[in-house]
Amino acid sequence: MINLRETLDKLYLDKKAESLIVLLEKHSLFDPFKKAEIQLNELIKNQANYTKTMLCVPVGSLAANLILSVNSRLQKINYPKRNELEQILSDLSIKLLEQLIRKITFKKKELVFQIGFALEKSCEFHGYDKFQLIEYLKLDTIIAYTSTLKKGEKVLPASGEIPSLVWNESPQKFNLLKELFFDQEFIRKRTGFDKLFHAPDKELQINLNEQKADLILQLFSHLKSRKKISHRKCSSIYDALRYHVLDFQEKILKGKLPKDRINVLKNSKLKWATNQRLIDNLLEGIF
Repeated sequence: MINLRETLDKLYLDKKAESLIVLLEKHSLFDPFKKAEIQLNELIKNQANYTKTMLCVPVGSLAANLILSVNSRLQKINYPKRNELEQILSDLSIKLLEQLIRKITFKKKELVFQIGFALEKSCEFHGYDKFQLIEYLKLDTIIAYTSTLKKGEKVLPASGEIPSLVWNESPQKFNLLKELFFDQEFIRKRTGFDKLFHAPDKELQINLNEQKADLILQLFSHLKSRKKISHRKCSSIYDALRYHVLDFQEKILKGKLPKDRINVLKNSKLKWATNQRLIDNLLEGIF
């Protein structure tokens, strides 16, 4: 989750968070960011629901409200103190934006463009200099930064802990499942798959076979529905897979929410039935 105090503490080597908070509070500039922190964390926590119902994470209005609130306060402050505060607020805003981008799973670049559009229209409405604001927030740099993020950028769950899967059967049956994944070329390395079920302390970078994405996803869905696997330190098995499997969101989920992607597979009734027969045959020797 985004933590404003921690962000401020890391912002400058020669300034402590507490001193920065005191300075911002003195000019009534801390409260808008504290409210933004709460709303940003709410967006991060509920991003899957927002993306499903609204096809995006609606951060534009938050950004516009924040800049309006901050700017109205800055106008009351005389130079050169305003210059110092503007620099701090610029640095802080950029750091918060970078954190948000890293914690949002879906459509990162669209997220930045949405913020830029909302801020531009807010500037036009209130008569602010939008070009100065773009420079102030370094939006061009942020867009470039977003473009450099690899497609498989890993996003920790809201808890901030490393997620994992849980095997709910015997170790002997797990060994059989592991061999099945390897023999069927679902996976290229046994080690990462094994650690996925044993409370890993870092990203495992598991490489699933993209050519068998539909079958693999249906297999995981089947194991989940039969309660053979569950999840730890996250909201679903798919959160753990997103974090530990390379490009899982793009290559296996095809950019969709898990439920939507599985529904697409189910709608192809013949293929779903064929894959289910294969899955039943593969698992017959395990369960």
